Amino acid sequence: MKIGGRITVNAAGTKIALSANNHIYMMDIDGNNFVQVTESNDREVLPEFSPDGNYLLVGTDYTTTSSLSAIWRLKIIPADGNKYNVDPITENSPGVIPVIAHGDEVIQTASNRGMLWR
Repeated sequence: MKIGGRITVNAAGTKIALSANNHIYMMDIDGNNFVQVTESNDREVLPEFSPDGNYLLVGTDYTTTSSLSAIWRLKIIPADGNKYNVDPITENSPGVIPVIAHGDEVIQTASNRGMLWR
């Protein structure tokens, strides 16, 4: 399995989320219950737990723009261990929340440092 980016731990210290093989995976802090929690036809990256640990913010439709940056769309999924379709083309699974600003525009972000909740 190819680990491809951020590894993050929830605030309670009980769960880990990581990107590997172009998708997001979660597991218990002791390594048990390793499950894939996202699926799409694109690459998912940079998981970040919400402050309460109930959700994951993930980057979807990841596209490299230069050697130092990339763009992606933001989606929020429940951090419940179930698998969610976050594909930007097809209809998302129930429970997937696209991050949208000012009307219909899906937020795209660019960075090489990761994401955080505010």
